[in-house]
Amino acid sequence: MLVRVYIWSKMVRQQSFITTNIFDWSLKAFLFLAPIIWLPGFTQKSLQLLFFNYGALILFGLSISLPAKREFKNYNILILFILAVVISLIRAPHHLSISLLHIIFGCLLYYAIVRSTSDIQGVLKWFMYLALINVAFMVLQLFGINLVYGEQPKLFCGLMAMNKHLAILLAFIAPILAVFSVWALLLVGIALGMVRNYAAMLAFTAMFLVALHFQIKSWKKKILIIIPILALVVFIALPLFGSLSYKINSRLPVWLFTLKQSLGNPFIGYGLDTFTLHAELSNFRLGEGWIVETYNEYLRFIYEFGFVPFVILAYSLFSYFKRLSAGIIGDRLKMAFVLSIISILVVCFFQDALHIGRLAVPIIIIIALFEAYLLDKQNKEVIHD
Repeated sequence: MLVRVYIWSKMVRQQSFITTNIFDWSLKAFLFLAPIIWLPGFTQKSLQLLFFNYGALILFGLSISLPAKREFKNYNILILFILAVVISLIRAPHHLSISLLHIIFGCLLYYAIVRSTSDIQGVLKWFMYLALINVAFMVLQLFGINLVYGEQPKLFCGLMAMNKHLAILLAFIAPILAVFSVWALLLVGIALGMVRNYAAMLAFTAMFLVALHFQIKSWKKKILIIIPILALVVFIALPLFGSLSYKINSRLPVWLFTLKQSLGNPFIGYGLDTFTLHAELSNFRLGEGWIVETYNEYLRFIYEFGFVPFVILAYSLFSYFKRLSAGIIGDRLKMAFVLSIISILVVCFFQDALHIGRLAVPIIIIIALFEAYLLDKQNKEVIHD
């Protein structure tokens, strides 16, 4: 009898554990698979976006079917949602924008994560597993062993399909990896040096300098440490200056074109998915090809949504998170989130990161987990008071 009771109670505990943590485990699986999933017969971009949309919908369904872990308070997500719908109805009332669908699913994913994630640090650990498997495959590729993408020379992307995608992902998650192991920063630094993506290297350097600024209080010590670091960065960058100069010079015409066109319609923009179409109609070329990317997420948002909505939403987001994090001082995990978001902001100045499915997923998850973490810290402070 006692044995039966023990077995029954153990089964109940296991079932309760699975039911309670089903959202966390689903989110971990989504986080791990979304950047690296690959199937034959699909184009990479289509597969990534398909997995993103269906994964977001499944996680949202799980979230609303389970008790809420915290109250969702971020009105900025609702503003973005309404703004995207209104612009689509005004600018393209006769067809459904693909970007509108992605924005809707992204908002649902963000809501679900903030509302239902319970094991925040447990989810963050999966960034470590994601980094390790990518670096492991990159090492194999260095020795000419490419198990996924075939025999392609100079392909050191791990499981991220493109070299720059791997570098950008590592730059995003480096501060989070450092929470679990400081040696992870060395691993990321070596990987970035091998892949040599400039946006990722700039993001990693900016993150590192900001971290030093917060960790070291004395200005004399800051100068003594930062100057050698900057000298090392310059020494590494000098051999690459020609290539870097070309990339900047090739982006400047695109940025100027986008900004000039955006200022012509600053209040409501030109509508979602219109940048490529307008660039083609304007016969704007770079070399022998059409301009199809802005290489700047902020300018693309300004072009499609308008300059005024961009300023309002950017200020509102900054104020919201500043107010949410007020009073939380000396928190290591909070600092990791802030540094990771700094890396994201830097990369978005040089890449259309949110328009790349395998990069949009970690961006949304990092920012949503940051909000969930801050809400939990606030609730604990209220309870203690």
